[in-house]
Amino acid sequence: AVGATFQYSGKDFDGLGLIHYIATHGGRAAWENPALQHAITLTGSRWRNDRHYVVDLHPRLSSSSAQPGSWFSLTLPKFVWLLPTRYSLRHGHTSAGSSLRSWRLLGSADGEEWVTLRRHENDKSLDGRYATRTFAVAYSSALRHFRLEMLDVNSSHNHEMRVSGFELYGEVFLDNPVRAM
Repeated sequence: AVGATFQYSGKDFDGLGLIHYIATHGGRAAWENPALQHAITLTGSRWRNDRHYVVDLHPRLSSSSAQPGSWFSLTLPKFVWLLPTRYSLRHGHTSAGSSLRSWRLLGSADGEEWVTLRRHENDKSLDGRYATRTFAVAYSSALRHFRLEMLDVNSSHNHEMRVSGFELYGEVFLDNPVRAM
Protein backbone atom coordinates (compact mmCIF):
# COMPACT_ATOMS: atom_id res chain seq x y z
CA ALA A 1 0.00 0.00 0.00
CA VAL A 2 3.02 2.31 -0.14
CA GLY A 3 1.97 5.27 -2.24
CA ALA A 4 -1.42 3.61 -2.72
CA THR A 5 -4.48 5.75 -3.12
CA PHE A 6 -7.67 4.59 -1.45
CA GLN A 7 -10.29 6.05 -3.77
CA TYR A 8 -13.95 6.40 -2.81
CA SER A 9 -16.18 4.65 -5.38
CA GLY A 10 -19.31 6.72 -4.78
CA LYS A 11 -20.85 4.03 -2.53
CA ASP A 12 -20.48 4.42 1.23
CA PHE A 13 -18.49 1.65 2.95
CA ASP A 14 -17.46 0.27 -0.42
CA GLY A 15 -14.61 -1.90 0.93
CA LEU A 16 -12.06 0.35 -0.80
CA GLY A 17 -10.97 2.47 2.17
CA LEU A 18 -7.83 2.30 4.28
CA ILE A 19 -9.50 0.88 7.41
CA HIS A 20 -11.02 -1.95 5.36
CA TYR A 21 -7.62 -2.59 3.80
CA ILE A 22 -6.04 -2.84 7.25
CA ALA A 23 -8.89 -5.06 8.51
CA THR A 24 -8.36 -7.53 5.64
CA HIS A 25 -4.55 -7.46 5.76
CA GLY A 26 -4.44 -5.87 2.33
CA GLY A 27 -7.22 -8.05 0.93
CA ARG A 28 -5.41 -11.28 1.82
CA ALA A 29 -7.64 -12.34 4.73
CA ALA A 30 -11.21 -12.25 5.96
CA TRP A 31 -12.25 -8.97 7.57
CA GLU A 32 -11.35 -8.70 11.27
CA ASN A 33 -12.08 -5.65 13.38
CA PRO A 34 -8.77 -3.73 13.25
CA ALA A 35 -9.24 -2.26 16.75
CA LEU A 36 -9.66 -5.73 18.27
CA GLN A 37 -6.61 -6.95 16.35
CA HIS A 38 -4.59 -3.93 17.61
CA ALA A 39 -3.85 -2.95 14.02
CA ILE A 40 -5.21 0.52 14.82
CA THR A 41 -5.59 2.25 18.17
CA LEU A 42 -9.09 3.41 19.06
CA THR A 43 -9.66 5.64 22.10
CA GLY A 44 -12.41 8.01 23.16
CA SER A 45 -14.83 9.25 25.73
CA ARG A 46 -16.82 6.72 27.75
CA TRP A 47 -18.77 4.31 25.54
CA ARG A 48 -22.00 2.46 26.47
CA ASN A 49 -20.95 -0.70 24.62
CA ASP A 50 -17.80 -1.85 22.87
CA ARG A 51 -16.04 1.17 21.34
CA HIS A 52 -14.56 -1.03 18.60
CA TYR A 53 -18.02 -1.03 16.96
CA VAL A 54 -17.03 2.45 15.67
CA VAL A 55 -14.92 0.71 13.00
CA ASP A 56 -17.07 -2.39 12.56
CA LEU A 57 -17.88 -3.86 9.18
CA HIS A 58 -21.60 -4.25 9.88
CA PRO A 59 -24.15 -1.82 11.35
CA ARG A 60 -24.45 -2.24 15.13
CA LEU A 61 -25.92 -0.43 18.09
CA SER A 62 -23.01 1.76 19.12
CA SER A 63 -23.13 4.76 21.43
CA SER A 64 -21.03 6.87 23.72
CA SER A 65 -22.33 7.78 27.14
CA ALA A 66 -24.46 10.91 27.16
CA GLN A 67 -21.76 13.44 28.03
CA PRO A 68 -21.02 16.75 26.33
CA GLY A 69 -18.10 16.64 23.92
CA SER A 70 -18.27 12.88 23.20
CA TRP A 71 -15.48 11.77 20.89
CA PHE A 72 -13.40 8.93 19.49
CA SER A 73 -9.90 8.92 18.09
CA LEU A 74 -8.22 6.51 15.70
CA THR A 75 -4.45 6.14 15.31
CA LEU A 76 -3.12 4.43 12.19
CA PRO A 77 -0.43 1.72 12.42
CA LYS A 78 3.13 2.87 13.08
CA PHE A 79 4.72 4.42 9.98
CA VAL A 80 1.37 4.63 8.10
CA TRP A 81 0.43 8.17 7.12
CA LEU A 82 -2.66 9.26 5.20
CA LEU A 83 -3.21 12.34 3.08
CA PRO A 84 -7.01 12.31 3.56
CA THR A 85 -9.49 13.05 0.79
CA ARG A 86 -12.74 11.65 2.26
CA TYR A 87 -14.21 9.96 5.29
CA SER A 88 -17.36 7.89 5.79
CA LEU A 89 -19.63 7.63 8.82
CA ARG A 90 -22.44 5.26 9.74
CA HIS A 91 -25.12 6.16 12.30
CA GLY A 92 -25.08 3.64 15.16
CA HIS A 93 -28.75 2.95 15.81
CA THR A 94 -31.78 1.11 14.42
CA SER A 95 -33.73 4.37 14.17
CA ALA A 96 -32.97 7.96 13.24
CA GLY A 97 -32.97 8.83 16.93
CA SER A 98 -29.85 10.44 18.37
CA SER A 99 -28.28 11.09 14.96
CA LEU A 100 -25.22 13.32 14.90
CA ARG A 101 -26.00 16.91 14.01
CA SER A 102 -22.95 19.04 14.78
CA TRP A 103 -19.47 17.52 14.82
CA ARG A 104 -15.99 17.94 13.46
CA LEU A 105 -13.31 15.65 12.10
CA LEU A 106 -9.83 16.53 13.34
CA GLY A 107 -6.46 15.30 12.16
CA SER A 108 -3.01 15.28 13.73
CA ALA A 109 0.50 14.24 12.79
CA ASP A 110 1.61 13.71 16.39
CA GLY A 111 -1.60 13.19 18.41
CA GLU A 112 -0.95 16.46 20.28
CA GLU A 113 -1.71 19.31 17.87
CA TRP A 114 -5.02 18.92 16.03
CA VAL A 115 -6.45 20.68 12.96
CA THR A 116 -10.06 20.70 11.84
CA LEU A 117 -10.43 18.77 8.60
CA ARG A 118 -14.20 19.23 8.29
CA ARG A 119 -16.86 20.82 10.46
CA HIS A 120 -20.59 20.04 10.36
CA GLU A 121 -23.30 22.30 11.78
CA ASN A 122 -26.88 20.98 12.05
CA ASP A 123 -26.07 18.37 9.39
CA LYS A 124 -29.04 16.00 8.93
CA SER A 125 -27.34 13.62 6.49
CA LEU A 126 -27.06 10.78 9.04
CA ASP A 127 -30.79 10.69 9.84
CA GLY A 128 -32.20 7.21 9.43
CA ARG A 129 -31.59 3.66 10.50
CA TYR A 130 -27.81 3.07 10.23
CA ALA A 131 -27.66 5.94 7.73
CA THR A 132 -24.32 6.43 5.99
CA ARG A 133 -22.60 9.33 4.30
CA THR A 134 -19.18 10.09 2.88
CA PHE A 135 -17.71 13.58 3.15
CA ALA A 136 -14.91 15.29 1.24
CA VAL A 137 -11.85 16.52 3.14
CA ALA A 138 -9.29 18.98 1.82
CA TYR A 139 -5.96 18.92 3.64
CA SER A 140 -2.45 19.18 2.26
CA SER A 141 -0.41 17.15 4.80
CA ALA A 142 -0.34 13.47 5.71
CA LEU A 143 -1.66 12.52 9.17
CA ARG A 144 -1.64 9.49 11.52
CA HIS A 145 -4.33 10.47 14.03
CA PHE A 146 -8.02 11.18 13.36
CA ARG A 147 -10.61 12.31 15.88
CA LEU A 148 -14.37 12.82 15.63
CA GLU A 149 -15.92 15.17 18.22
CA MET A 150 -19.54 16.09 18.90
CA LEU A 151 -19.98 19.85 19.08
CA ASP A 152 -23.59 19.99 20.27
CA VAL A 153 -26.56 17.76 21.07
CA ASN A 154 -27.76 15.13 18.61
CA SER A 155 -31.19 14.90 16.93
CA SER A 156 -32.75 13.66 20.22
CA HIS A 157 -31.23 16.62 22.11
CA ASN A 158 -28.77 14.53 24.13
CA HIS A 159 -25.00 14.02 23.99
CA GLU A 160 -24.83 10.38 22.85
CA MET A 161 -22.52 9.92 19.90
CA ARG A 162 -23.97 7.04 17.88
CA VAL A 163 -21.46 5.82 15.30
CA SER A 164 -21.08 2.27 14.01
CA GLY A 165 -18.86 2.83 11.02
CA PHE A 166 -15.88 5.00 10.15
CA GLU A 167 -13.72 4.80 7.03
CA LEU A 168 -10.88 6.88 5.59
CA TYR A 169 -9.83 7.51 1.98
CA GLY A 170 -6.77 9.17 0.51
CA GLU A 171 -3.12 8.58 -0.32
CA VAL A 172 -0.94 6.45 1.98
CA PHE A 173 2.73 6.98 2.81
CA LEU A 174 5.06 4.84 4.92
CA ASP A 175 6.56 7.70 6.92
CA ASN A 176 5.67 11.33 7.16
CA PRO A 177 6.36 12.60 3.61
CA VAL A 178 7.21 16.07 4.96
CA ARG A 179 9.80 14.67 7.40
CA ALA A 180 11.16 12.26 4.78
CA MET A 181 12.08 15.03 2.34
